[in-house]
Amino acid sequence: MSKSGYKFDEVARSERYFTSYLLPLLLSHNDFTFLKFVIQKVFNEKLDHLKNDFEIVTELDPLRDGSVSNDTVKAKYKEFKRVAVPDLFLRWDSKILIIEAKFFTSPKKEELEDQIIAQKKAIDEVKSETKYRSITPKHIALTIQKISLRGFESYTWDEIISWAEESIRNKPTQIIYALDVLRNAVIRAKEEDKPGDRHWKKYSFDQILDQLPKFLREGKIYFAFSKGEAQLRAMKLPDLQNRSHYKVSDVQISDNWLTIDQLIKRYIEVKHNTENDAS
Repeated sequence: MSKSGYKFDEVARSERYFTSYLLPLLLSHNDFTFLKFVIQKVFNEKLDHLKNDFEIVTELDPLRDGSVSNDTVKAKYKEFKRVAVPDLFLRWDSKILIIEAKFFTSPKKEELEDQIIAQKKAIDEVKSETKYRSITPKHIALTIQKISLRGFESYTWDEIISWAEESIRNKPTQIIYALDVLRNAVIRAKEEDKPGDRHWKKYSFDQILDQLPKFLREGKIYFAFSKGEAQLRAMKLPDLQNRSHYKVSDVQISDNWLTIDQLIKRYIEVKHNTENDAS
């Protein structure tokens, strides 16, 4: 059903809007009250003894960011390039929480696990050069629907909203605003995840090649790839061909949806290289 007279914050889809603006707005309010609450909930500890020393970093790139000022990290960045970028890095004194958040995407649990493992590896590579060398960070996922992961805890946006409502007292206008936008977005994300309302369908790689002209005619030019462009460019031919499925859509549902020409370009590159190696 077509909707008119809408506001932009009622249709916003970028995960960065939610993870880099709205959530940090809540976390940092009133001397980081909500950040303290979240860390105590996730670590399941009373941490009133910790110092008021805080960090909030969004879109953290551990190797790239550190490479500018540290020679050891610079060498590792040259070796590994861009490994993985967590959505949120939170620190309260000696407690570190690292969050990979999803909003209008529903990744397979294996893909989400792999993404968090890659983020952990990136931070482990540089940790000895940071002030956190003696701290063990905790990595979690933040998703619309509860998801069971191997080796990592998962929380939902509904839980975040509930915790904020519980812990932030005498809410000023900006906090009320942030919570209202998040509630609306969670409702939209859940509605879109209903099978009958989806804008996307799953296809194997061979099906994409076979139906590419049809996709182009119908405007189905987006595919979901939560690992990002850098990881797509690192994929080999078997990785592309053996992936269980690709979600294809005529709508760019979030920042994690790339254009299908990027997938085809990578296929042509690796196929050409494979054929050259064989000749």
